[in-house]
Amino acid sequence: MTKMGMLIEDKLVRQLEEEAKSRNLELNSFMGISVSYLMGDISILVDIEKLYQLKKVDGIESQECDVKQLENYISSSMQLSERILKDEINSSVLMMFPHILGDKLFNETGYESE
Repeated sequence: MTKMGMLIEDKLVRQLEEEAKSRNLELNSFMGISVSYLMGDISILVDIEKLYQLKKVDGIESQECDVKQLENYISSSMQLSERILKDEINSSVLMMFPHILGDKLFNETGYESE
């Protein structure tokens, strides 16, 4: 997954460089800012993980649903939501909440949230 993330980042850097050159932007400054932003952006890894999960669950739509697994997932997700509402979880990580729930669903049930 990390290798795929690096390949995607490399392609993005090349496209950014071409775009900066075509607009006559100061290349060193622009690329320094762009690369530091890309290196801190974990969403690429999140997207790659989602693709992996989608591939793993492709074709399981016909399988019987384990209702008990889903009940356990929903119950634990509600507990997590309550902790968020009570400010027991740092609000800076809330942007990851949908991803965390999607991972939790996949890990506990084998189902994909998408």
